[in-house]
This record gives sequence, C-alpha cells and structure tokens, in this order.
Amino acid sequence: MIIESISKGFSTYINSFTRFTLFIFPLVIIFGLLSSLSNNLLLSESTRDLGISLLLLNNFLIVPFLTIFSVLLANDLSENINRESLGYYLVSIRYILRVFLLSIISTLMIGIGIFLFIIPGIYFAGMLIFVNFFVILRNEPILEALQNSFKIGHQNIGPSIGIALFFWFTTFTTLFLISYFISDEGNLSNVPFVVSFISNCFLVYIQIVLISFPILMLYKKLIT
Repeated sequence: MIIESISKGFSTYINSFTRFTLFIFPLVIIFGLLSSLSNNLLLSESTRDLGISLLLLNNFLIVPFLTIFSVLLANDLSENINRESLGYYLVSIRYILRVFLLSIISTLMIGIGIFLFIIPGIYFAGMLIFVNFFVILRNEPILEALQNSFKIGHQNIGPSIGIALFFWFTTFTTLFLISYFISDEGNLSNVPFVVSFISNCFLVYIQIVLISFPILMLYKKLIT
C-alpha cells in the first residue's frame, strides 16, 4: 500500500511538475529568505530575538500556508482540475488558523513522544500524519480532524507509521546531504547567504512534495 501510494504520488508529481512548481514558487522563496535571514540573525546576540521571531513566523505561519496551498493544488492536479493561483491563496487563508494550531499540537505531541523513549513519538507521528488533510480537504474543525486522523491511523497503523517514517527519513537524509555539501567540516555559520537560501528552498520543496503527493495519495486511498 505504501509503495503503491509513493509510486502514484511521484508519478502525479512528475506529470504536473511545471504547474505545481510555478504555483508554489513564491511561497518557497519567502520561506527560504526568512529561514536564511533568521539563521543569520541568530548568530548575533544583539539580533537573536528578531531571529527567533522570524523563525517562529516562518515555521508556524509560512509553512502551514505553504502546506495548505500545496495540498489543495496537488489534489486538484491529481483530479485534473485547473484553477487560477489566486484561488488557492484565498482558500488557504480560510484554513490557516486551524492548520497553525494543529502544527503546534502536532509538534508538542510528537516532541513529547520522542522525549519519552522515541517510540511514542513515532506512534504520534503516524497518528497525526493525515490530520491536516481533514482540515484542508474536508473543512473539519480541529477536534474532529484530530479524532479522524487518530481513527484512520489506528485502523491502518502500519501504513500510517510507515509513511511517517518515510517522510522523516527522506527529510533528514536530504538535510544531512545538504549540510554535508555546504558546511565547512560541520560548521554552518560561515555558509554564504545565497547558498543557505537555495538550500532552505530545496529542503522545504522536498518536504512539500512528499506531503502533497505520496502522503496525499495514501490518505485518499485510506479514506475511500
């Protein structure tokens, strides 16, 4: 089931690469700029507070907005529906608060789970991997989305945890390779801003592709 969803997801992505990439490109650029800028600001004690503020803004506002936009777009592309990019921006605004709150809840639950000997964190990651789809594609309130995500996760615990591990493995492998190639013997403080910017854009793009295609395809398969 996981292999089938990954294969179908990447096949859909390849077929819609140009449209998908062009539509999300502005948001990826914003993420890359804020991420690189916040990293630079965190290096200096005098600008650390501003750096933390930009980091939080990026991770809890830009990332949720990018997630909503991309999932809506990928879902339409998988069903051969064409809309104007402005429509995705307008719809994304409707869900931003709920996805923002869910991102905080998910981060806390997975973080606490990892702290409690890792296994609970992996479990929570599997149970929460589909939660945003219930908000974005079915317009469900937060508690209902959480309940349905845990329900579908329990009913399909193997595929749910498997796809969560696939997402984590791909993300951390990409992050490791990027850090390896751009760092000076593990030191990332001297990485040029442009290099950092491109790297951050590439990393978030990979994450968004994984969420919007393979994970989305598994979600759609499990709820049908």
